[in-house]
Amino acid sequence: MIRERFARAKERFLREGAARLALVVLPSPDYDVASFNLSSAELAGYLRHVHPELGEGICFIEPDVVLSRTESLSRSVDYCLEALRLIKPHILGISAKIGSHAHLLGLMGALRTEPWAQGCVLIVGNVLSTFSHDVFSDRYPEALYAVGDGELTLEAVYAALKRGRLELED
Repeated sequence: MIRERFARAKERFLREGAARLALVVLPSPDYDVASFNLSSAELAGYLRHVHPELGEGICFIEPDVVLSRTESLSRSVDYCLEALRLIKPHILGISAKIGSHAHLLGLMGALRTEPWAQGCVLIVGNVLSTFSHDVFSDRYPEALYAVGDGELTLEAVYAALKRGRLELED
């Protein structure tokens, strides 16, 4: 399943000529303070340094920063989908913090119905992926689950996309 998704992402990447990566930080309803996710910014900076061709091809989607307190964070999945439909990334990195499991399940379920997402490599990282990857991978086997440093996983998947072949040992 991962190989087929990667192959479709590679076809889109070659046809479109430039990679697009989206980094989604799912909020925790238990912690409703808007905060820019520094680790996503650092990751984007690292990827741009190692792969300068990415340039502006990295997009941030952070519902807890954008949605105001008058808008419920329960709209997070819809907000993410609206942004992702415009970006149509080749690689989607989802940071799932503690307490964001309902948002993760909602987003993963919704992505199954999005035609563009069938040609997108999905990577889930952060605490939920590290400590509950077995639970989520049983339900959503189409995604890669980073255990530990998700930054390394994202970089390895982009490098594989660029060279045109995926070796799951990466």
